[in-house]
Amino acid sequence: MSLANAAKLLFLMAQAHDRRYARAAARWLTRYISETKDLTPAMLSDAADALADLESGDIDAAERLLAAVKTTG
Repeated sequence: MSLANAAKLLFLMAQAHDRRYARAAARWLTRYISETKDLTPAMLSDAADALADLESGDIDAAERLLAAVKTTG
């Protein structure tokens, strides 16, 4: 599964209040770290913040998460 598709799945999990969200989000973040060239602490912080915001119901966080995926190049 691509990182972008995994982010979309996280969005669905967060909307459904799936109890597995936190673990899935941590796995996603690990993949993001390993697949992103020239990762900066700010980029990592932004992605982690988006994951936390998504869990708390901020639907705009999904867009920020997908934007983070575009930086993996």
